[in-house]
Amino acid sequence: MIFDHDELQLQLLDVLYFDDRLPVTMRTRARPFCALSLRIDGDASIDLKNETVSLKTHDLAFFPANVGYTRRARRDNMIVFHFNVTNCVTYELEVLHEFEFETLLPLFEDALSEWQRREPGYRYRAAAILYRVFAVIRERLGEKPEQISPPISAALETISGKLSDVSLSVAGLAEAAHMSETWFRKQFRRDMGVSPKKYITDLRLEHAQSLLNAGYDTVAGVAEKVGFRDAKNFATAFKKRFGYPPSAQSYAP
Repeated sequence: MIFDHDELQLQLLDVLYFDDRLPVTMRTRARPFCALSLRIDGDASIDLKNETVSLKTHDLAFFPANVGYTRRARRDNMIVFHFNVTNCVTYELEVLHEFEFETLLPLFEDALSEWQRREPGYRYRAAAILYRVFAVIRERLGEKPEQISPPISAALETISGKLSDVSLSVAGLAEAAHMSETWFRKQFRRDMGVSPKKYITDLRLEHAQSLLNAGYDTVAGVAEKVGFRDAKNFATAFKKRFGYPPSAQSYAP
């Protein structure tokens, strides 16, 4: 899911307002950029190759690059960001229904206003708002339960301190928590919303991005520092997570 990422590199291209009050059916070609739309008022459907997705009032929708679709709208009043994501590839249309509309609408409106006025520095201000939109989405989707159980809290501290240790394992964490591995996995997912294996892998790969950006280590050296047993497995996991190989990682596109 595009909204699961904390380090997306976004390049804003445009901010647009649409107000289609009459029924319209339009085929949209596969475009080389992504779109994020917030429907102020809407009743539309998006026909993809293998599914149809409904979009209603207050829905937030992410449209990936290079995916064509047909939009059938009875009405569509929305604000849309067009942008590139330079460090992640996805082909999945993602919709958050009735999601934080009262919080997001002022941000979308502010970005549109900046873009339309085009005063000096408007691109920076509008881009900053786009990042803020993603931050709000990430914060809301990533909220954890108020109370994380003590065994899982202890496991999180262990993970943080042993991230580079290749011996770090779910089985070892379960043993330290005096739980069966099955029960530990269930408890971890309940508290954290993700499996312990994915949690560990994602932390390692995000740390790897920082080390690769720094430029002080080879890919093999980074793999070792983030707890992978060999560079090949590291490269495979990295590309699966971010959509490009470790050798292509950099701050700038």
